[in-house]
Amino acid sequence: MNNREAIEYFHLSFSNRLASKVSRDFFCLKGGCNLRFYFQSIRYSEDIDFDVHTTSLQTLKKNVEKIISDDTFRSILKHQNIEIVEWSAPKQTPTTQRWKLALKLDNQSLTLHTKIEFSRRIKAFSDSEVQFVTPSIISRYKLQPVLLQHYRLNSAIEQKIKALIDRTETQVRDVVDLKTLKDQLSGSGTFAISKEHKAKALETLMSISFSDFKSQVWPYLMSDYQAHYENKKAWEQLQVEVLAFIEKQTVLR
Repeated sequence: MNNREAIEYFHLSFSNRLASKVSRDFFCLKGGCNLRFYFQSIRYSEDIDFDVHTTSLQTLKKNVEKIISDDTFRSILKHQNIEIVEWSAPKQTPTTQRWKLALKLDNQSLTLHTKIEFSRRIKAFSDSEVQFVTPSIISRYKLQPVLLQHYRLNSAIEQKIKALIDRTETQVRDVVDLKTLKDQLSGSGTFAISKEHKAKALETLMSISFSDFKSQVWPYLMSDYQAHYENKKAWEQLQVEVLAFIEKQTVLR
């Protein structure tokens, strides 16, 4: 198991334990892990993110920390040569709860860093469903089936377009993620966007260089795809496809 797979194994195992302690109705997987677990993303996610409602801040904190500290959970990780060597809960506010963890593989001295984050900025999940994680990912790690609530394709696309527009610091992963999501659409797929937001999204896309992609995203791609995307032309083709996708979105009147 390489470093990226070790973090993914942790995310899957944690999510499965969480679903046994907190109702699946109350939390919803989003972001990069949603794309990996349900939409065939070729990019490993460094962190795992959820939206949450109803469950109180203290109840969620207690359940998350009980999982992290649980001997059985740690034994499951240890069976894959993964150890939690350190963790903290640096942000526990009414809108955001965040845990930082340092993991270690038995054959390495290097620690691997990941975050678990829950956002409380919404009161209900829109366009979500409870579904098993893609079987090919589960079988890769020889895990039992993992059943989670996650955002469906249209919501995931809308969230990614919003991220591309709203971030104060551009994240190259948003472009790669939009390519993944648009490829999952069965039809043409259009989403309403203001003229200003559309212009900003296109400007952001054009500002990203191959060197940005190579340093920020390429190391997180599945090894089978890294050779292909070492080629600048492959990145430029991906960028062109996402630009075309944004350009065809419906402008709000």
